[in-house]
Amino acid sequence: MDQVGPSTPLTTSTESEASITKRLRNVPFLEGFSDAAIQKVVAITGETTFPARSVIFREGDRGDTLYILKSGRATISKKNRLGVNVVIATLVEGAVIGDMALIDNQPRSATLETLIQSTFFIIKESDFQKLLYNDREVTQGTLILLTDRIRRSNEKLIDFALDNHPDMVILTDTDFRVTDINKQAQNQLKMNPKEGIQPGVLGKIRFLLEKVRQQAQERNPFFLILMKPEKLFLWVHVNPLKNPQGFLQGYLIELRDITQARDSSRRSLEIASFIIHRLPGLVEKMKGFTPAESRDTSSEQTELVREINRQVNKLVAFTDLEAGPLRIQRVDMNPDQIATDVINSHQFVMAAKSQALDCRLEFGEGQIFADDDWIRKLLTILLCNAITYSEPGSLIVFQTSQPNNGRFRCRIQNPTDFTVSEDDARRFFSISQQLEDFESLRSTDFGLELPLAKHIIDAHNGRISIEPNLNNNLFSVVFEL
Repeated sequence: MDQVGPSTPLTTSTESEASITKRLRNVPFLEGFSDAAIQKVVAITGETTFPARSVIFREGDRGDTLYILKSGRATISKKNRLGVNVVIATLVEGAVIGDMALIDNQPRSATLETLIQSTFFIIKESDFQKLLYNDREVTQGTLILLTDRIRRSNEKLIDFALDNHPDMVILTDTDFRVTDINKQAQNQLKMNPKEGIQPGVLGKIRFLLEKVRQQAQERNPFFLILMKPEKLFLWVHVNPLKNPQGFLQGYLIELRDITQARDSSRRSLEIASFIIHRLPGLVEKMKGFTPAESRDTSSEQTELVREINRQVNKLVAFTDLEAGPLRIQRVDMNPDQIATDVINSHQFVMAAKSQALDCRLEFGEGQIFADDDWIRKLLTILLCNAITYSEPGSLIVFQTSQPNNGRFRCRIQNPTDFTVSEDDARRFFSISQQLEDFESLRSTDFGLELPLAKHIIDAHNGRISIEPNLNNNLFSVVFEL
Protein backbone atom coordinates (compact mmCIF):
# COMPACT_ATOMS: atom_id res chain seq x y z
CA MET A 1 0.00 0.00 0.00
CA ASP A 2 1.19 3.49 -0.83
CA GLN A 3 0.91 6.46 1.48
CA VAL A 4 0.85 10.01 0.24
CA GLY A 5 3.65 12.23 1.54
CA PRO A 6 5.21 15.60 0.83
CA SER A 7 6.45 14.35 -2.54
CA THR A 8 3.01 13.21 -3.75
CA PRO A 9 2.71 14.63 -7.29
CA LEU A 10 0.00 17.25 -7.70
CA THR A 11 -1.30 18.32 -11.09
CA THR A 12 -3.39 21.29 -12.13
CA SER A 13 -6.96 20.15 -12.50
CA THR A 14 -8.24 19.75 -16.05
CA GLU A 15 -11.75 20.45 -14.81
CA SER A 16 -13.22 23.88 -15.56
CA GLU A 17 -13.09 26.62 -12.92
CA ALA A 18 -16.88 26.73 -12.84
CA SER A 19 -17.04 23.01 -12.07
CA ILE A 20 -14.40 23.27 -9.35
CA THR A 21 -16.17 26.32 -7.89
CA LYS A 22 -19.40 24.33 -7.71
CA ARG A 23 -17.63 21.49 -5.90
CA LEU A 24 -15.95 23.88 -3.44
CA ARG A 25 -19.33 25.39 -2.65
CA ASN A 26 -20.23 21.99 -1.14
CA VAL A 27 -17.28 22.14 1.26
CA PRO A 28 -18.69 23.03 4.72
CA PHE A 29 -15.49 24.91 5.56
CA LEU A 30 -16.04 27.32 2.66
CA GLU A 31 -19.75 28.02 3.27
CA GLY A 32 -19.20 31.62 4.31
CA PHE A 33 -16.77 32.52 1.54
CA SER A 34 -17.68 35.15 -1.04
CA ASP A 35 -17.49 34.35 -4.77
CA ALA A 36 -14.23 36.29 -5.04
CA ALA A 37 -12.72 34.36 -2.11
CA ILE A 38 -13.82 31.04 -3.61
CA GLN A 39 -12.09 31.93 -6.90
CA LYS A 40 -8.84 32.49 -5.04
CA VAL A 41 -9.19 29.06 -3.39
CA VAL A 42 -9.87 27.52 -6.82
CA ALA A 43 -6.49 28.90 -7.95
CA ILE A 44 -4.63 26.84 -5.30
CA THR A 45 -6.65 23.65 -5.83
CA GLY A 46 -4.72 20.75 -7.32
CA GLU A 47 -5.66 17.24 -8.35
CA THR A 48 -4.08 13.83 -7.82
CA THR A 49 -4.97 10.20 -8.40
CA PHE A 50 -4.26 7.25 -6.11
CA PRO A 51 -4.31 3.53 -6.98
CA ALA A 52 -6.74 1.15 -5.34
CA ARG A 53 -5.95 0.21 -1.70
CA SER A 54 -3.76 3.30 -1.14
CA VAL A 55 -3.56 4.64 2.41
CA ILE A 56 -3.67 8.40 1.89
CA PHE A 57 -3.21 9.22 5.57
CA ARG A 58 -3.36 7.31 8.82
CA GLU A 59 -5.02 8.05 12.12
CA GLY A 60 -2.60 10.20 14.14
CA ASP A 61 -0.76 11.68 11.11
CA ARG A 62 -0.40 15.46 11.04
CA GLY A 63 -3.28 16.99 9.10
CA ASP A 64 -2.12 19.43 6.42
CA THR A 65 -4.38 18.80 3.40
CA LEU A 66 -8.06 19.00 2.48
CA TYR A 67 -9.33 16.25 0.15
CA ILE A 68 -12.45 16.28 -2.04
CA LEU A 69 -13.25 12.96 -3.72
CA LYS A 70 -13.69 13.76 -7.44
CA SER A 71 -14.15 10.15 -8.56
CA GLY A 72 -13.73 6.66 -7.13
CA ARG A 73 -14.50 5.25 -3.69
CA ALA A 74 -12.66 5.36 -0.35
CA THR A 75 -13.14 4.42 3.31
CA ILE A 76 -12.67 6.13 6.66
CA SER A 77 -11.58 3.80 9.48
CA LYS A 78 -10.62 4.11 13.15
CA LYS A 79 -8.82 1.82 15.55
CA ASN A 80 -10.99 0.12 18.15
CA ARG A 81 -9.90 -0.67 21.71
CA LEU A 82 -8.00 -3.71 20.45
CA GLY A 83 -6.04 -1.62 17.96
CA VAL A 84 -7.87 -3.07 14.94
CA ASN A 85 -8.95 -0.71 12.16
CA VAL A 86 -12.73 -0.65 11.80
CA VAL A 87 -14.39 1.01 8.77
CA ILE A 88 -16.82 3.66 9.96
CA ALA A 89 -17.76 5.22 6.59
CA THR A 90 -17.56 4.55 2.86
CA LEU A 91 -16.99 7.69 0.74
CA VAL A 92 -18.30 8.43 -2.75
CA GLU A 93 -17.92 11.32 -5.16
CA GLY A 94 -18.21 14.72 -3.52
CA ALA A 95 -17.09 13.62 -0.05
CA VAL A 96 -14.99 16.20 1.83
CA ILE A 97 -12.24 14.99 4.16
CA GLY A 98 -10.19 17.08 6.56
CA ASP A 99 -11.44 20.63 5.98
CA MET A 100 -10.24 21.83 9.40
CA ALA A 101 -6.72 20.64 8.48
CA LEU A 102 -6.40 23.92 6.57
CA ILE A 103 -6.18 25.88 9.80
CA ASP A 104 -5.77 23.73 12.94
CA ASN A 105 -2.94 21.39 11.86
CA GLN A 106 -4.18 18.73 14.34
CA PRO A 107 -3.49 14.97 14.06
CA ARG A 108 -5.86 13.02 11.85
CA SER A 109 -8.70 11.41 13.79
CA ALA A 110 -9.11 8.50 11.33
CA THR A 111 -7.46 6.70 8.39
CA LEU A 112 -8.35 7.44 4.73
CA GLU A 113 -7.87 4.60 2.20
CA THR A 114 -9.01 4.15 -1.40
CA LEU A 115 -11.08 1.13 -2.39
CA ILE A 116 -10.56 1.59 -6.13
CA GLN A 117 -8.48 4.02 -8.15
CA SER A 118 -9.65 7.43 -6.97
CA THR A 119 -9.00 11.05 -7.88
CA PHE A 120 -9.09 13.85 -5.32
CA PHE A 121 -9.09 17.63 -5.45
CA ILE A 122 -6.46 18.74 -2.96
CA ILE A 123 -5.85 22.02 -1.14
CA LYS A 124 -2.61 22.25 0.81
CA GLU A 125 -2.58 23.93 4.19
CA SER A 126 0.58 25.91 3.33
CA ASP A 127 -1.07 27.41 0.22
CA PHE A 128 -4.27 28.21 2.10
CA GLN A 129 -2.35 29.87 4.95
CA LYS A 130 -0.76 32.30 2.49
CA LEU A 131 -4.22 33.31 1.31
CA LEU A 132 -5.45 33.54 4.89
CA TYR A 133 -2.77 36.00 5.91
CA ASN A 134 -2.66 38.03 2.71
CA ASP A 135 -6.24 38.18 1.45
CA ARG A 136 -8.93 40.07 3.36
CA GLU A 137 -11.88 38.20 1.79
CA VAL A 138 -10.43 34.78 2.61
CA THR A 139 -9.69 35.95 6.16
CA GLN A 140 -13.25 37.24 6.56
CA GLY A 141 -14.77 34.02 5.18
CA THR A 142 -12.65 31.94 7.57
CA LEU A 143 -13.67 34.05 10.58
CA ILE A 144 -17.36 33.67 9.63
CA LEU A 145 -16.89 29.90 9.46
CA LEU A 146 -15.06 29.65 12.78
CA THR A 147 -17.59 31.88 14.55
CA ASP A 148 -20.44 29.76 13.24
CA ARG A 149 -18.72 26.53 14.28
CA ILE A 150 -18.06 27.91 17.76
CA ARG A 151 -21.73 28.94 18.04
CA ARG A 152 -22.92 25.50 16.88
CA SER A 153 -20.45 23.79 19.20
CA ASN A 154 -21.73 25.86 22.12
CA GLU A 155 -25.31 24.97 21.22
CA LYS A 156 -24.38 21.29 21.10
CA LEU A 157 -22.59 21.60 24.46
CA ILE A 158 -25.63 23.32 25.97
CA ASP A 159 -27.97 20.64 24.59
CA PHE A 160 -25.62 17.91 25.81
CA ALA A 161 -25.36 19.50 29.26
CA LEU A 162 -29.13 19.95 29.51
CA ASP A 163 -30.00 16.43 28.38
CA ASN A 164 -27.39 14.92 30.72
CA HIS A 165 -28.56 17.00 33.66
CA PRO A 166 -29.97 14.62 36.32
CA ASP A 167 -33.01 16.84 36.90
CA MET A 168 -35.70 18.43 34.76
CA VAL A 169 -34.54 21.74 33.25
CA ILE A 170 -36.61 24.51 31.66
CA LEU A 171 -35.10 27.60 30.00
CA THR A 172 -37.23 30.75 29.82
CA ASP A 173 -36.88 34.34 28.70
CA THR A 174 -37.22 37.26 31.13
CA ASP A 175 -41.02 36.98 31.02
CA PHE A 176 -40.93 33.26 31.85
CA ARG A 177 -41.88 32.16 28.36
CA VAL A 178 -40.36 28.73 27.72
CA THR A 179 -37.49 28.72 25.21
CA ASP A 180 -36.11 25.20 25.74
CA ILE A 181 -36.59 22.07 27.81
CA ASN A 182 -34.39 19.02 28.34
CA LYS A 183 -35.30 15.37 27.84
CA GLN A 184 -35.98 14.75 31.53
CA ALA A 185 -38.58 17.54 31.56
CA GLN A 186 -40.10 16.29 28.31
CA ASN A 187 -40.49 12.80 29.74
CA GLN A 188 -41.66 13.60 33.26
CA LEU A 189 -44.00 16.44 32.31
CA LYS A 190 -45.41 14.35 29.43
CA MET A 191 -44.18 16.63 26.67
CA ASN A 192 -43.73 15.41 23.13
CA PRO A 193 -40.16 16.34 22.04
CA LYS A 194 -41.25 16.39 18.38
CA GLU A 195 -43.87 19.07 19.00
CA GLY A 196 -41.46 21.76 20.12
CA ILE A 197 -42.74 24.27 22.63
CA GLN A 198 -46.48 24.11 21.90
CA PRO A 199 -49.32 25.94 23.69
CA GLY A 200 -50.36 22.64 25.25
CA VAL A 201 -46.91 22.26 26.78
CA LEU A 202 -47.07 25.75 28.21
CA GLY A 203 -50.43 24.90 29.74
CA LYS A 204 -48.93 21.95 31.59
CA ILE A 205 -46.33 24.10 33.31
CA ARG A 206 -48.23 27.39 33.58
CA PHE A 207 -48.99 26.76 37.25
CA LEU A 208 -45.33 26.07 37.93
CA LEU A 209 -44.03 29.14 36.10
CA GLU A 210 -46.61 31.41 37.72
CA LYS A 211 -45.44 30.29 41.16
CA VAL A 212 -41.83 30.86 40.15
CA ARG A 213 -42.66 34.29 38.70
CA GLN A 214 -44.24 35.36 41.99
CA GLN A 215 -41.00 34.70 43.85
CA ALA A 216 -38.51 35.54 41.10
CA GLN A 217 -35.52 37.63 42.10
CA GLU A 218 -33.86 39.20 39.10
CA ARG A 219 -30.29 39.05 40.35
CA ASN A 220 -30.08 36.14 42.77
CA PRO A 221 -30.71 32.40 42.46
CA PHE A 222 -33.40 31.00 44.77
CA PHE A 223 -35.26 27.76 45.41
CA LEU A 224 -38.72 26.72 46.56
CA ILE A 225 -40.82 23.60 47.12
CA LEU A 226 -44.04 23.23 45.12
CA MET A 227 -46.86 20.79 45.75
CA LYS A 228 -49.14 20.15 42.80
CA PRO A 229 -52.74 18.97 43.30
CA GLU A 230 -51.82 15.38 42.45
CA LYS A 231 -49.34 15.38 45.35
CA LEU A 232 -46.25 15.73 43.20
CA PHE A 233 -43.62 17.50 45.26
CA LEU A 234 -41.09 19.49 43.25
CA TRP A 235 -37.83 21.05 44.44
CA VAL A 236 -37.29 24.07 42.21
CA HIS A 237 -34.04 26.01 41.78
CA VAL A 238 -34.15 29.19 39.68
CA ASN A 239 -30.94 30.64 38.21
CA PRO A 240 -31.04 34.06 36.49
CA LEU A 241 -29.10 33.99 33.18
CA LYS A 242 -27.10 37.11 32.30
CA ASN A 243 -25.23 38.14 29.18
CA PRO A 244 -21.56 39.25 29.28
CA GLN A 245 -22.69 42.83 29.92
CA GLY A 246 -24.59 41.72 33.04
CA PHE A 247 -28.13 42.19 31.70
CA LEU A 248 -30.79 39.61 32.53
CA GLN A 249 -31.68 37.49 29.49
CA GLY A 250 -33.73 34.69 31.01
CA TYR A 251 -33.91 31.97 33.66
CA LEU A 252 -32.67 28.41 33.99
CA ILE A 253 -35.16 26.49 36.14
CA GLU A 254 -34.11 23.12 37.61
CA LEU A 255 -36.86 20.85 38.91
CA ARG A 256 -36.42 17.71 40.98
CA ASP A 257 -39.24 15.33 41.81
CA ILE A 258 -38.81 14.86 45.57
CA THR A 259 -42.12 13.05 46.13
CA GLN A 260 -40.40 9.74 46.88
CA ALA A 261 -37.72 11.33 49.06
CA ARG A 262 -40.36 13.29 50.95
CA ASP A 263 -42.48 10.19 51.48
CA SER A 264 -39.37 8.36 52.68
CA SER A 265 -38.61 11.17 55.13
CA ARG A 266 -42.18 11.10 56.44
CA ARG A 267 -41.94 7.35 56.93
CA SER A 268 -38.64 7.79 58.79
CA LEU A 269 -40.26 10.29 61.12
CA GLU A 270 -43.14 7.89 61.70
CA ILE A 271 -40.67 5.14 62.66
CA ALA A 272 -38.85 7.39 65.12
CA SER A 273 -42.17 8.63 66.51
CA PHE A 274 -43.43 5.06 66.96
CA ILE A 275 -40.34 4.10 68.97
CA ILE A 276 -40.20 7.29 71.04
CA HIS A 277 -43.87 7.17 71.99
CA ARG A 278 -43.40 3.68 73.43
CA LEU A 279 -40.78 4.84 75.92
CA PRO A 280 -42.85 7.17 78.19
CA GLY A 281 -45.43 4.44 78.81
CA LEU A 282 -42.74 1.94 79.74
CA VAL A 283 -41.07 4.44 82.10
CA GLU A 284 -44.41 5.23 83.77
CA LYS A 285 -44.88 1.54 84.49
CA MET A 286 -41.41 1.48 86.06
CA LYS A 287 -42.40 4.23 88.51
CA GLY A 288 -45.21 2.09 89.88
CA PHE A 289 -42.99 -0.67 91.26
CA THR A 290 -42.22 -0.96 94.96
CA PRO A 291 -38.59 -1.09 96.23
CA ALA A 292 -39.03 -4.80 96.99
CA GLU A 293 -40.19 -5.49 93.44
CA SER A 294 -37.24 -3.49 92.13
CA ARG A 295 -34.80 -5.83 93.93
CA ASP A 296 -36.46 -8.92 92.45
CA THR A 297 -34.52 -9.70 89.26
CA SER A 298 -37.18 -12.14 88.10
CA SER A 299 -40.00 -9.62 88.44
CA GLU A 300 -41.99 -7.87 85.72
CA GLN A 301 -39.79 -4.82 86.32
CA THR A 302 -36.79 -6.69 84.92
CA GLU A 303 -38.73 -7.41 81.76
CA LEU A 304 -39.65 -3.73 81.54
CA VAL A 305 -35.99 -2.72 81.85
CA ARG A 306 -35.11 -5.09 79.06
CA GLU A 307 -37.92 -3.69 76.88
CA ILE A 308 -36.81 -0.09 77.55
CA ASN A 309 -33.24 -1.02 76.64
CA ARG A 310 -34.49 -2.70 73.51
CA GLN A 311 -36.49 0.33 72.40
CA VAL A 312 -33.59 2.68 73.16
CA ASN A 313 -31.23 0.43 71.19
CA LYS A 314 -33.74 0.37 68.35
CA LEU A 315 -33.85 4.18 68.32
CA VAL A 316 -30.05 4.34 68.29
CA ALA A 317 -29.95 1.81 65.45
CA PHE A 318 -32.48 3.93 63.54
CA THR A 319 -30.36 7.09 63.90
CA ASP A 320 -27.24 5.20 62.78
CA LEU A 321 -29.08 3.92 59.70
CA GLU A 322 -30.53 7.34 58.84
CA ALA A 323 -27.15 9.06 59.21
CA GLY A 324 -25.96 7.54 55.93
CA PRO A 325 -22.57 5.91 55.25
CA LEU A 326 -20.63 5.12 58.42
CA ARG A 327 -17.38 6.86 59.22
CA ILE A 328 -14.89 4.03 59.58
CA GLN A 329 -11.58 4.45 61.41
CA ARG A 330 -9.69 1.22 60.87
CA VAL A 331 -7.04 -0.09 63.25
CA ASP A 332 -5.37 -3.45 63.75
CA MET A 333 -7.50 -5.27 66.30
CA ASN A 334 -8.12 -8.74 67.71
CA PRO A 335 -11.85 -9.58 67.20
CA ASP A 336 -11.79 -12.50 69.67
CA GLN A 337 -10.80 -10.08 72.46
CA ILE A 338 -13.73 -7.80 71.61
CA ALA A 339 -16.03 -10.84 71.43
CA THR A 340 -14.89 -11.89 74.93
CA ASP A 341 -15.68 -8.41 76.32
CA VAL A 342 -19.13 -8.39 74.67
CA ILE A 343 -19.99 -11.89 75.97
CA ASN A 344 -18.85 -11.06 79.53
CA SER A 345 -20.98 -7.90 79.60
CA HIS A 346 -24.11 -9.91 78.72
CA GLN A 347 -23.67 -12.85 81.14
CA PHE A 348 -26.08 -11.26 83.64
CA VAL A 349 -28.85 -10.90 81.03
CA MET A 350 -28.47 -14.53 79.91
CA ALA A 351 -28.45 -15.70 83.52
CA ALA A 352 -31.71 -13.84 84.14
CA LYS A 353 -33.30 -15.87 81.32
CA SER A 354 -31.53 -19.09 82.37
CA GLN A 355 -29.80 -19.18 78.98
CA ALA A 356 -26.54 -21.00 78.38
CA LEU A 357 -23.75 -19.99 75.99
CA ASP A 358 -21.61 -22.36 73.94
CA CYS A 359 -18.61 -20.10 73.32
CA ARG A 360 -16.02 -21.24 70.73
CA LEU A 361 -13.57 -18.39 70.01
CA GLU A 362 -11.23 -20.04 67.49
CA PHE A 363 -9.92 -17.06 65.52
CA GLY A 364 -7.06 -16.91 68.03
CA GLU A 365 -4.47 -14.16 68.27
CA GLY A 366 -4.94 -13.00 64.67
CA GLN A 367 -5.88 -9.43 63.83
CA ILE A 368 -8.13 -7.70 61.35
CA PHE A 369 -8.05 -4.12 60.06
CA ALA A 370 -11.40 -2.67 61.14
CA ASP A 371 -13.13 -0.08 63.31
CA ASP A 372 -13.11 -1.57 66.81
CA ASP A 373 -16.07 0.52 68.04
CA TRP A 374 -18.31 -0.57 65.17
CA ILE A 375 -17.20 -4.21 65.46
CA ARG A 376 -18.03 -4.10 69.18
CA LYS A 377 -21.46 -2.68 68.30
CA LEU A 378 -21.95 -5.33 65.60
CA LEU A 379 -21.23 -8.23 68.00
CA THR A 380 -23.42 -6.62 70.66
CA ILE A 381 -26.33 -6.27 68.22
CA LEU A 382 -26.13 -9.89 67.09
CA LEU A 383 -25.71 -11.34 70.59
CA CYS A 384 -28.57 -9.21 72.00
CA ASN A 385 -30.73 -10.27 69.08
CA ALA A 386 -30.06 -13.95 69.89
CA ILE A 387 -30.78 -13.39 73.62
CA THR A 388 -33.97 -11.42 72.99
CA TYR A 389 -35.54 -13.86 70.55
CA SER A 390 -34.53 -17.06 72.39
CA GLU A 391 -36.79 -18.67 74.95
CA PRO A 392 -35.64 -19.00 78.60
CA GLY A 393 -33.36 -21.98 79.04
CA SER A 394 -32.11 -21.86 75.42
CA LEU A 395 -28.56 -22.63 74.32
CA ILE A 396 -26.89 -19.87 72.27
CA VAL A 397 -23.81 -20.68 70.16
CA PHE A 398 -21.16 -17.97 69.62
CA GLN A 399 -18.36 -19.19 67.36
CA THR A 400 -15.44 -17.44 65.62
CA SER A 401 -12.98 -18.97 63.16
CA GLN A 402 -10.42 -18.17 60.49
CA PRO A 403 -11.28 -19.74 57.11
CA ASN A 404 -8.68 -20.49 54.45
CA ASN A 405 -9.08 -16.96 53.03
CA GLY A 406 -7.65 -15.52 56.27
CA ARG A 407 -10.77 -13.48 57.08
CA PHE A 408 -12.59 -13.28 60.41
CA ARG A 409 -15.71 -15.45 60.45
CA CYS A 410 -18.39 -15.36 63.14
CA ARG A 411 -21.53 -17.46 63.65
CA ILE A 412 -24.17 -16.64 66.29
CA GLN A 413 -26.90 -19.24 66.54
CA ASN A 414 -30.01 -19.58 68.70
CA PRO A 415 -33.10 -21.83 68.77
CA THR A 416 -36.26 -20.50 67.12
CA ASP A 417 -39.81 -21.69 66.65
CA PHE A 418 -40.29 -20.41 63.11
CA THR A 419 -38.98 -21.44 59.72
CA VAL A 420 -36.60 -19.15 57.80
CA SER A 421 -36.64 -19.43 54.00
CA GLU A 422 -34.11 -17.80 51.67
CA ASP A 423 -36.60 -14.98 51.03
CA ASP A 424 -37.13 -14.51 54.77
CA ALA A 425 -33.37 -14.36 55.28
CA ARG A 426 -33.10 -11.42 52.87
CA ARG A 427 -36.09 -9.60 54.40
CA PHE A 428 -34.50 -9.51 57.85
CA PHE A 429 -31.75 -7.17 56.56
CA SER A 430 -34.12 -4.77 54.76
CA ILE A 431 -35.61 -1.95 56.83
CA SER A 432 -38.32 -1.36 54.22
CA GLN A 433 -39.31 -5.05 54.27
CA GLN A 434 -39.36 -5.05 58.08
CA LEU A 435 -41.69 -2.05 58.09
CA GLU A 436 -43.87 -3.56 55.38
CA ASP A 437 -44.31 -6.73 57.46
CA PHE A 438 -45.15 -4.66 60.53
CA GLU A 439 -47.65 -2.39 58.76
CA SER A 440 -49.35 -5.36 57.08
CA LEU A 441 -49.63 -7.09 60.50
CA ARG A 442 -47.41 -9.98 59.38
CA SER A 443 -45.28 -9.22 62.45
CA THR A 444 -46.04 -7.56 65.80
CA ASP A 445 -42.90 -5.43 65.78
CA PHE A 446 -40.18 -4.29 63.42
CA GLY A 447 -36.49 -4.91 64.00
CA LEU A 448 -33.76 -2.46 63.08
CA GLU A 449 -30.91 -4.45 64.61
CA LEU A 450 -30.17 -6.70 61.63
CA PRO A 451 -30.41 -3.86 59.04
CA LEU A 452 -27.88 -1.93 61.15
CA ALA A 453 -25.66 -5.03 61.35
CA LYS A 454 -25.65 -5.24 57.54
CA HIS A 455 -24.95 -1.48 57.39
CA ILE A 456 -21.82 -2.03 59.51
CA ILE A 457 -20.73 -5.07 57.49
CA ASP A 458 -21.20 -3.21 54.18
CA ALA A 459 -19.06 -0.33 55.47
CA HIS A 460 -16.25 -2.87 56.08
CA ASN A 461 -16.72 -4.55 52.67
CA GLY A 462 -17.74 -7.78 54.37
CA ARG A 463 -20.72 -10.07 53.91
CA ILE A 464 -23.47 -11.25 56.23
CA SER A 465 -26.25 -13.79 55.81
CA ILE A 466 -28.91 -15.74 57.67
CA GLU A 467 -28.91 -19.45 56.94
CA PRO A 468 -32.28 -20.96 55.93
CA ASN A 469 -33.45 -23.43 58.58
CA LEU A 470 -35.83 -25.67 56.66
CA ASN A 471 -34.18 -28.73 58.23
CA ASN A 472 -33.74 -27.50 61.81
CA ASN A 473 -35.08 -25.01 64.35
CA LEU A 474 -32.02 -22.78 64.50
CA PHE A 475 -31.62 -19.10 63.64
CA SER A 476 -28.02 -18.70 62.42
CA VAL A 477 -26.39 -15.38 61.51
CA VAL A 478 -22.99 -15.66 59.80
CA PHE A 479 -20.68 -12.85 58.76
CA GLU A 480 -17.13 -12.49 57.42
CA LEU A 481 -14.74 -9.53 57.53
